Amino acid sequence: MNLAEHREMAEELGKAQMTPADACVILEVSEKEFTDSLWPAYRKGQLKAKFVVQLAVYEMARQGAAPAQKQFLELAEVAGSFVPDGEPEDQE
Repeated sequence: MNLAEHREMAEELGKAQMTPADACVILEVSEKEFTDSLWPAYRKGQLKAKFVVQLAVYEMARQGAAPAQKQFLELAEVAGSFVPDGEPEDQE
């Protein structure tokens, strides 16, 4: 498997929320190689999967599902707490 194929597979493993240790076994790479070369692709996969789930929560919340609305508000609160360096915080 070449590096591009490893990265593609690492992203898929991240989407499936496999542990990094399991990903190393499946990819047949050392933890160092995984960390040095494949971690960004793995993390990208994790975040893409998280996005899909959160988008589903958003859609269910829009349709009026009370549990989804509660979960969406909790997700929004966490996301809203991030302020990039140099950006002013909201004044309430």
